[in-house]
Amino acid sequence: MKRVSLIFYGLLCSILGAVPALAQPSLEAILADPVFYGADMSPSGRYIAGIRLDDRQERLIVVDLEKGGAGANMVGVGGAEINWIEWASDDRLMMSITAFFTPRGKRVSYKQMIEDPDVRAYGVTRLISINRDGTDSRIIFDKQRKFRRNFNLARITDFLRDDPAHIMMPARVGGDLDLFKVNILTGEYDRVAVGKPGTIGWYTDESGEPALRLDVNTRFTRFYFYAREAKQNGKYKWKRIKTVEIKRRRDDDEEQALFRPIFAGPDDNTYYVVARPEGADTSGIYLYNFEDEEYVEELATHPELDITRGLFDRESKQFLGHSYWDDRIVYEFKDELLQAHLTGLNSYFGDELNVSISDYSDDGKTWLIYASGPTDSGSWHHYDVEDTSAMEIGKRKRNLPIDQLAPMQIVDYEARDGVKLTGYLTRPVGAAEGDTPPLIVLPHGGPEIRDYFSYNTEVQMLAARGYQVFQPNFRGSSGYGRNFVEIGYGQWGQAMQDDIDDGYKHLVDAGLAEYGNACIFGASYGGYAALMGAMRATDEYKCAIATAGPSNLVKMLNWESRESGSTSETYKYWVKQIGHPRNDKQKLLAVSPEAHADEIDIPVLLIHGKNDNIVPYEESKRMNKALKKAGKDVTYIELKDSGHSWRPPEDAVLEINETLKFLAKHLPVN
Repeated sequence: MKRVSLIFYGLLCSILGAVPALAQPSLEAILADPVFYGADMSPSGRYIAGIRLDDRQERLIVVDLEKGGAGANMVGVGGAEINWIEWASDDRLMMSITAFFTPRGKRVSYKQMIEDPDVRAYGVTRLISINRDGTDSRIIFDKQRKFRRNFNLARITDFLRDDPAHIMMPARVGGDLDLFKVNILTGEYDRVAVGKPGTIGWYTDESGEPALRLDVNTRFTRFYFYAREAKQNGKYKWKRIKTVEIKRRRDDDEEQALFRPIFAGPDDNTYYVVARPEGADTSGIYLYNFEDEEYVEELATHPELDITRGLFDRESKQFLGHSYWDDRIVYEFKDELLQAHLTGLNSYFGDELNVSISDYSDDGKTWLIYASGPTDSGSWHHYDVEDTSAMEIGKRKRNLPIDQLAPMQIVDYEARDGVKLTGYLTRPVGAAEGDTPPLIVLPHGGPEIRDYFSYNTEVQMLAARGYQVFQPNFRGSSGYGRNFVEIGYGQWGQAMQDDIDDGYKHLVDAGLAEYGNACIFGASYGGYAALMGAMRATDEYKCAIATAGPSNLVKMLNWESRESGSTSETYKYWVKQIGHPRNDKQKLLAVSPEAHADEIDIPVLLIHGKNDNIVPYEESKRMNKALKKAGKDVTYIELKDSGHSWRPPEDAVLEINETLKFLAKHLPVN
């Protein structure tokens, strides 16, 4: 494989094979599964491992960079699904796989499950140790009776870089999640620390000893962090140092910003954490002393944006730099030379892609780069720091050429009350200045998540059908600090909805969209926003699509109270986020679309998974009933085997087909 300098570069050839450019991407190409993913770099930087998908069969692929990528080795996994791979040493890989079994114990392949919707099976996840050439594979904790109740036995706490023959990993024994030191060559193990029934994770210090234990309460509404206090008679004593509230909704990021250990500190009693200390508006990176229970050093903060990741020297344990999302991903290093490398890489990729450091060698001289953007579904590259050269390793999707995907632009605008907001507009390929294709307003779920200047399969699917798509980051979205989230509290259907409408109006005023030629479409909170858009619409929207969207906030909160408990932190959070179902009942009913079905005069498509345990499917059933009773144009699609966001193949196909059919009818593209 040819190595290309950052100064003089051309087209790079993937080891996965060249595919002729398509005249334009088809929906099948956009929706197709990726063919290469999960790449990881060996400690020396010589080898890259990844997952190759071929005919719905996953295989481990290993590339020797000293041989220029020639003769890449591929290993099958017997029809199982590969979850992730990571190097323990240059010679040995660890791989998490899930094998599937019918209720009668017959093993079936992942391909069989995908191709035959009648196959019902459960997954068992295990950790495999394997040589890089595919020989001498070993299932960790295989045929050990006391571990059989672990349906997921493939997590690694510490790779013990100074002891490549061993790892630290958790396993549940007798109800407790204990920590074990395991020989990955022989399978032998020793129990190092004993957890509790509520234990869900472990963290080790810089010498590989247990440092922190993570527990959860029985309702799964609080994380409890315990720190190592002492070791007596071979057993550790623990003290609670931190409590983090958990939101029941799994599509928000908030607890990740409050306190999250990310790397062992330079001393046995310290840990680097992403955290938002009391009084801070944004999350940053801090050095935390868990014996004294205090932040001893602030390493990185941003006045307006949450920092999400730190980078560290694996040998010295020193902090090197951090990254955060503005619109694109941003890296900031303490060392000017390292920063210059990132600047060069961004220039190399045209300053349009999100250039991420996916992995790096132990000596820091070689990096594994992942580059992706609105018109690039992603690719991995090997970067040599010393000679500043890059080489492409593989693409996620080979048949999606950059120049055939719809471009995205950043839209900065101001809400009617002066709050500064950002959104992203994707216009179909070939849209000229002055063109106003039909607009789909696509508010995200959460609401405490956010959209990015990045590749989005759903957006590209819609753009391929000739629509332009607007993704607003309304108040209440995450990533912009605590205050930006909290000004959305109590504003469901009000200021949060105004932000969406104001973004739409901004596009109209800028000559990018035509007023009245739009549909509002969203899932989860976005589904609620779509219903509110239909309820508030006079003539700006022609239709609305709500997937798994709440329709009655009073009933939704009462359901949450029954599910989580009226005294739970989860319920308290949603009362703070939305309102109290009794004290604020009239206010909540005023912004509950089900209660105002007679006011909706545009066609509505409702889609909901019957197994949804985040937003109960009764929310859409009742909305459908209310709209039909009011004589409105409504279509209800119930996905019988789907959850909140997970879809089996047959449900996914049904959802896409019904969505595109509905749009073609009510928002046709000229």
